[in-house]
Amino acid sequence: MTTTTVKAQRAEDFKPYAKLSRSNSDVQHHIALFLAKLVQATQPETVKQICHDELAWFLERYEGASARTTYMSAYRKAIQACFADRDIPEGLTVERQTTKGWITQHLALDLMMAPRADYEARQQQNRAKTDADQELDGV
Repeated sequence: MTTTTVKAQRAEDFKPYAKLSRSNSDVQHHIALFLAKLVQATQPETVKQICHDELAWFLERYEGASARTTYMSAYRKAIQACFADRDIPEGLTVERQTTKGWITQHLALDLMMAPRADYEARQQQNRAKTDADQELDGV
């Protein structure tokens, strides 16, 4: 059996990624810890477990749709930026077609999502605000 040595990652090294989006210090701290674990993962099962554990904490901690979607966006932006600066380990990439073509991204981006109902609630809030703004403008 071969032994793999993993260099310990310091959460402080990931703080710049955690601060890319709007979030509070608690979320930023958790994002940094999450990324420190994620960059060491080399197997899909490990990534899934890390994401599952983080989502469990996140969903228990934050109940409002607005906070969840905003803070989850911070996680996702941090993951994207972190893995723009380093290679994604083989087996942890996912190909996705976007309006700009095919992209390769980290598996964690498929897993780190707020519940669909939260995104739908935010869309409804945004639609209602837009409608109200247009009524005020007389459009």
